[in-house]
Amino acid sequence: CLDKLREQDANLEALRRALNELIEDPRWDDLEDSLDLAVLSHKMALVYVIARWQSASEKQAAIYFNERAVQILAEQRLLGAAEARTWLVQAEAIQSAVLSPPAGS
Repeated sequence: CLDKLREQDANLEALRRALNELIEDPRWDDLEDSLDLAVLSHKMALVYVIARWQSASEKQAAIYFNERAVQILAEQRLLGAAEARTWLVQAEAIQSAVLSPPAGS
């Protein structure tokens, strides 16, 4: 059981490094806003949440990815993209329930 946990940690560490490098890559900000990019960005934020990475920089990365998703999805919804509403509801739920600071702080 301990070996499986170590293996999972090693796999997650590689994923963590890749996501943290991506957020530093200026080309990420240059990608065209699209429904696909918004969904990908939201799912990347979910990886941070599910992996329970708690450092301040990793929480900021999750917030950054999810905020970009919310912004793009809101625009896509206004443009009439049918799927955007469903994804927007999910991204906003994660933002308010998990990524926003606790009330009163």
